[in-house]
Amino acid sequence: MVKIKQGAIVKGLVYCGGYAYLNGKVEGSIYTDFFFEQRGPLSMENILIDVSITRSPYLLQGHPFSFFEGARDQKIISWLP
Repeated sequence: MVKIKQGAIVKGLVYCGGYAYLNGKVEGSIYTDFFFEQRGPLSMENILIDVSITRSPYLLQGHPFSFFEGARDQKIISWLP
């Protein structure tokens, strides 16, 4: 589990092979199996509340990557508005 608390700012890439509790800010990208939120007795999966994820300037320059060995070159087709 990766936990990014309120008020925290992460710049770059976050990779989590499990649950990510995101309640702060990511300037870059976050890759995870599940987002997790705990509010009192209520637990929720795959929901984001009061978070900020902004694109990384590195990704905007067209330098995508792959976690897989031998992957062919990749490119960004288009950005969603």
